[in-house]
Amino acid sequence: MRRSLNPAATLLAAFAIAGCAAQAGEVREEQRISRPSPAALAAVESLGKMPIDAFEPSVFAAPNGHSIPYRLLSPAAQSEAKPPLVIALHASGGIGTDNVSQVGPFIRSWAAPTIAREFPSYVVVPQFPTRSANYTGDGGNRVAKPSDHLADVLALVEDLKRRLPIDPQRVYLVGFSMGASAGIIAAATKPKAFAGVVAFSGVPPHRSLAKQAAKVPFLIVHGTADRENPYAASRSWADALALAGGSPMFVTYDGMDHKVSPDQFLAPEWRTWLFSQCGFRRIRRAIPI
Repeated sequence: MRRSLNPAATLLAAFAIAGCAAQAGEVREEQRISRPSPAALAAVESLGKMPIDAFEPSVFAAPNGHSIPYRLLSPAAQSEAKPPLVIALHASGGIGTDNVSQVGPFIRSWAAPTIAREFPSYVVVPQFPTRSANYTGDGGNRVAKPSDHLADVLALVEDLKRRLPIDPQRVYLVGFSMGASAGIIAAATKPKAFAGVVAFSGVPPHRSLAKQAAKVPFLIVHGTADRENPYAASRSWADALALAGGSPMFVTYDGMDHKVSPDQFLAPEWRTWLFSQCGFRRIRRAIPI
């Protein structure tokens, strides 16, 4: 079942409704148009020039002997005894071992003063030396399959949970493109490990995996003119989740190609939705509308 949200509602209100009143077996939808303001475009340009010093570099030695470079942003001020962990997964342009390329403007947004203050959290940004997800099929039938290094990153997450004061019930996945694909796969593979997923323009795994991922809160954002990662594949994943009893949120950007809309880089709305997810239960604090 698909349910459309009031197009006149603000994005924050839409996400709040989806987080608090979504019913199992339906896709909550919103239609949008990417018309970024000059301020949003300027903000993206500024993020691209922002130093990444706040993201501390390190290397994780995976159990299988692989080495995974990563960056870690720590909360500037811990308003909670155990803040959440955000796993920010990069697109294919960040592949490498320099421990720099994976921290693009969208990921740097977590260190922007307003975002860091409003959403204190640990943000880990692993760098994949090869693709984290590989694709087969075309159009709505496109399927993502994990690379060996996705398991290494999942081992890194478990290591961080042991070493840092992280709330184990609030571990989140966020990604764009290949990173979104890897995040969806991770949630489908280990559904009890993640409290929520925000996937921008990704490719889902085989739709049969929706049965085990249905309880994971998903927010999926995709443009209809995306020729790199088909919009139809994301829609089929959302429908499969709903058919399996889930209640994913799906935001369509009409006419947008393969990108994150600039208005979303510093938007608090989707982060508010994400941080309101708490394992298989709802966090008690209210979402402002």
